[in-house]
Amino acid sequence: MEHLSSVVKRSLGDDATFIVNRGPLLEWAQDFATRVENWTKDGDSLQRFLGLQGNVNIERLRQLVRIAQLCESEDRPDETWFEVAKLREVAQSLPSIRENFEKRNSDRKSLFADYDTAILELDAKDLIEKFSGPYSSIFRIFRPTYYQSKRKIRRLRNDGQFPISIVADLRRLQGLKDLEAQLTKEFPRFKELLGACFRGFETDFARVERALASAQELVQLAGVQPLANHFIRQASVQGLATLDLRTVAARLKESIQDWEKKHPQVKPYLPSDFWDGTGVPLEERLLGDLKPWSAELVDKAARIRDLIDGIWSCLRSPDCHRVIEDLERLGELRRVEAEIATESGHLQERFGKRFVGVQTAWDQVLLAVQWAIRFKDHMEARQIPESLLNIIVVGKDKARPTTLSLRTEIAFTLVSWGCRVAFPKVFPRLTICLYCRSISV
Repeated sequence: MEHLSSVVKRSLGDDATFIVNRGPLLEWAQDFATRVENWTKDGDSLQRFLGLQGNVNIERLRQLVRIAQLCESEDRPDETWFEVAKLREVAQSLPSIRENFEKRNSDRKSLFADYDTAILELDAKDLIEKFSGPYSSIFRIFRPTYYQSKRKIRRLRNDGQFPISIVADLRRLQGLKDLEAQLTKEFPRFKELLGACFRGFETDFARVERALASAQELVQLAGVQPLANHFIRQASVQGLATLDLRTVAARLKESIQDWEKKHPQVKPYLPSDFWDGTGVPLEERLLGDLKPWSAELVDKAARIRDLIDGIWSCLRSPDCHRVIEDLERLGELRRVEAEIATESGHLQERFGKRFVGVQTAWDQVLLAVQWAIRFKDHMEARQIPESLLNIIVVGKDKARPTTLSLRTEIAFTLVSWGCRVAFPKVFPRLTICLYCRSISV
């Protein structure tokens, strides 16, 4: 457990949920080790396709996938925008250009709400002069051109009525024409600035702004200048992302998303700032550093999983501290058993049949030893009969048969020993009496 904790830089022994989730942690580690290998290959491939270089981490993989996604988008930037100075110029000029074009579109919409589009063919300046001058006089009724102009305007009106505000409407028309003329004159500059994204009055500036945002993000994600030609070719509106780029990016994106779904389950057991205390999270570590770390994590997690699985049915509690205490006790027990096994020959020689390994009833052995000491003290220097020793060692039921006189001697010896222990003051007289009684028997 200490080894595994050192790998993840967390005290797993303090986490009550670790034992239950030991399996998912190992599965995640094994899966992660495999993914790191595949991510390294795919990351290197994407960088090669895009003409980029440098070491890769998980965060960089996400950036490469995002670059590939932008290369597939519909609103891709012009190829000239990938130069920082040009991109800055486009970003600064686009708002005012868009404002003028949107004003033109708004004025057209307002005008065409009242008039047919053919009104643009009228000579607005000439009509403004006439309706502000001669046609405003009471003598206009004597001018045939007045009635002609009035009928022409009425035909162009959506409601077929001659407007009271004809001069204001004509000025709106002339303002629109002037604005369109001014914009048309600047078309070459807009084309040079916006490139393929500029399509005259049909330009969709919402898409142009999305393309500008894509260019800014691509330049930022690439992180280098100048960009390689095959990067620009695949990321610009003039080019197209290659099949290899799209295939590898899609595979890598799916793998990272799948990993991100599994990551939260084991995140509590992984280092918050990785392993060196620098505060750099796992996602920002180089894949080259993650390879040995993930391999070590698999090894330690597998050993812990196998160990816990082996004792799972015997666990009193899924608490790590409790398990460690139990394992320490088990280790101590095994050490004692090993010492007993080593000394078994010597102990067998010392205690004979009473020694039966770890099953030895040591309280009975101790009683036997104490009895033997007291018996030997009683016998002092006297020779103990062999038959008596046989009875003492194997028991009277298993001892070989003895003669009457021998039995008498044994009985006298045992009884006299017992009397000496029980009645030490009268022992000499009891001994003489017992001996005489044994002769008479």
